[in-house]
Amino acid sequence: MLRQVGLFGVAYLLYRLVEGAVSHNSAVAFAHARDMISLERTLHIFVEPSVQSWAAGSHLLIEVATYVYINAQTTILIGLLLYLYTAHNKSFYFVRNMLFVAMLIALIGYAFFPTAPPRFLPNYGFIDTISYITGTSSNSTVANEFFNPYAAVPSMHVAFAVMIGLTLARLVRTRIARAWWLLWPVWITFVTVITGNHFLLDAVLGLLTAGVSAIVARRLARLGVRRLAARDRGDLVSTPQTTDRPPKPGRRSLTPLRATETRALVRNRLIESRLTPNAISLTGLALNVLAAVLVWERYFFLGGLAFIVGSILDTLDGRYSRMSDKGTPFGAFLDSTLDRCEEGIVLTAVAANFAREHNQIAVAAVVVAVLASLMVSYTRARAEALGVECKVGLATRPVRVTILAIGLVLARGASLGHFSALAAAVYVLAALSAFTVVQRIFHVRSELRAAPGA
Repeated sequence: MLRQVGLFGVAYLLYRLVEGAVSHNSAVAFAHARDMISLERTLHIFVEPSVQSWAAGSHLLIEVATYVYINAQTTILIGLLLYLYTAHNKSFYFVRNMLFVAMLIALIGYAFFPTAPPRFLPNYGFIDTISYITGTSSNSTVANEFFNPYAAVPSMHVAFAVMIGLTLARLVRTRIARAWWLLWPVWITFVTVITGNHFLLDAVLGLLTAGVSAIVARRLARLGVRRLAARDRGDLVSTPQTTDRPPKPGRRSLTPLRATETRALVRNRLIESRLTPNAISLTGLALNVLAAVLVWERYFFLGGLAFIVGSILDTLDGRYSRMSDKGTPFGAFLDSTLDRCEEGIVLTAVAANFAREHNQIAVAAVVVAVLASLMVSYTRARAEALGVECKVGLATRPVRVTILAIGLVLARGASLGHFSALAAAVYVLAALSAFTVVQRIFHVRSELRAAPGA
């Protein structure tokens, strides 16, 4: 997982740097924006000012849409990718490749067709909701080194929404969840229009970008690692060996490995390494302690990132233990114990911050969240001791980690606005954890009553 975080970090940083580097030709960008308006008028689809004017009648709708737009490519995207990695790992890598391909396509569009967003054109009836709601300027010189204000074509908000939404719609089980994710791209398109950030044609080009990215990612999935993978192929497939001589340096095999063989190669190398599940568990503990220190010092965003990485390691140690056969009974005990400690350590730092702010209700909510999360784990352990499988409930550990991570990252709006999501996240965490305890109690009661000889 650390490799994936590094890949995304480097790719996103390069994406922003290159995006900012092509952001300075404002005259051309505004000319292209007027060309987009002219084309939409020719096609009789220039309805964005009317739609935005209608939406502006509701301050709540505009405010919600503005913050959804601001966080769609940061907090929301990170949270969804984290969910895919932990809950649907096989689908994560395909989505990752789609995102990388889409970023490359977008940079080409920004370089050759820079376009000002509609909100920069008040003479056409548009409103700059970003500046109005957040009170921040879109023309900061420092910000523009990492952010291109003229990156309207294609709409990456729509492209990312299509890729993530359709993927999750295929993976979720309930009809309500499937309908939500199928409508997610529609909602994001609506958000980009009423906030004055994209034209409808930008959304169409974003949809096409998602389609091309899916095609390229599908092709990439069929390619294997060549030289390095071919050298270790004898570990993965049964192939007659015609010679004991090592392969000549620089010689490359043209036969790609399948995805299953690549995974087997990685698994074998991990098993052969000296890495132990306990080392992963202790690294996760160290990162969560670091997260608690950062939260105590009010570096919430950095604390949230440390908490995310540490929690991911907590989910990997058990999987690696089963995969490598390096696990021990004590290792399983240590893993479960550290999981409970880490969550409590970070929440303790959160409670301390609420206490400094004299927010007694939030402190009480943290206490409830800690007790309820412990009870969620205890009810499962006690049920399994009685022979009842007990994984039901809303607030499983991945869900609790996601909620708290979002709260920490947005504790100060992640420098994107004057709001804080930390208290709200704690309230949601406490309520869902307590509800999950009740769910598990009734589940165990039902299972025990239905057992033979009850």
